[in-house]
Amino acid sequence: MKSDKSFIVIMAIIVAVIIGLLLYYFSDNSTGSIFTKGDGGNTINNTTPGHGGSNSGNNGNGNTTGGNSGNNSNNTIITLSSVDDYDIFFTINTIINEYYISQTTNDQTAVLNKLDSAYIKTHKITKSNVKNFMNQNYESISYFSKYMYVKGFNGIKYYFVNGETQSYDFADEILTEQTGINYLVTVDENNRTYSVTPIISSTNVFDYAQDYKMNTKSIESNDDNKYSKDKMEDDKIVIYYITYYKNILYLNTEKAYSMLTQESKNKYVDYETFVKNLETIYNNLSTNLLSYAAKGEAGSRKYSGIGMNQFRVDFEEKGIMDFKVDLTK
Repeated sequence: MKSDKSFIVIMAIIVAVIIGLLLYYFSDNSTGSIFTKGDGGNTINNTTPGHGGSNSGNNGNGNTTGGNSGNNSNNTIITLSSVDDYDIFFTINTIINEYYISQTTNDQTAVLNKLDSAYIKTHKITKSNVKNFMNQNYESISYFSKYMYVKGFNGIKYYFVNGETQSYDFADEILTEQTGINYLVTVDENNRTYSVTPIISSTNVFDYAQDYKMNTKSIESNDDNKYSKDKMEDDKIVIYYITYYKNILYLNTEKAYSMLTQESKNKYVDYETFVKNLETIYNNLSTNLLSYAAKGEAGSRKYSGIGMNQFRVDFEEKGIMDFKVDLTK
């Protein structure tokens, strides 16, 4: 396995191409993309390929009560529950990524239009100072929702999200991961609008969601906060999972290894052997699918994908974006 600067640059270009294809594949237009731009934390530079940092931050896990994915009528109270609807989960993920796009493209009006009015009032955000609340440190960033919960009242749904970012600084050739990044996305189903609230709290996102006081509110429509639900087919989910796992192979190798099923860990004997095989694993994982399959209940499915190179990968979910990876086939 190469460990020089050119290898990391080549790897970053390959990832960029994959992300570009997914942008086209996942979206009907430029505002529906899942991948975007923004900020980060744990780093890996071009001199240390294959050795990721530790995965820290709140994981957002918690026991849930009642409900399923918030698909109730507008006049009912939705008790706190995990989101197990793939369309909703990835729609909310897209909304957060679009918020990052607005920041990194310096679209100050769009940032204001997306932010929740209560958050704007609390932090006294105006057109003249909104740039102080924007992060434009990276050219390329993706936000990945890891845990998501919902509760609601009178047609207003509150989505509490714990996730992480993967970003790349082309100037310094540094890959960066930051975990424990939380958001509240509020959806007004009466007006088909939404707002975004960054959650700045030491409390994990599940406890935050439990304590959050819902209220009757209306989110006015503007040019940047229209809500529409995306459609996630099974093949798109397989491609999304493959892309996510390929990204963290080098960005956070320890986490990638921990995500393996026990069968796959046995195949590689130990962590050191896994590291030695990173380049082969990376090249074997193809998003150009020959076939795919999905079985099981929503939020706990087993997804399988076979690339054009005949290499098979399985994803065994405990929840959406919470899965083990089987590379033994």
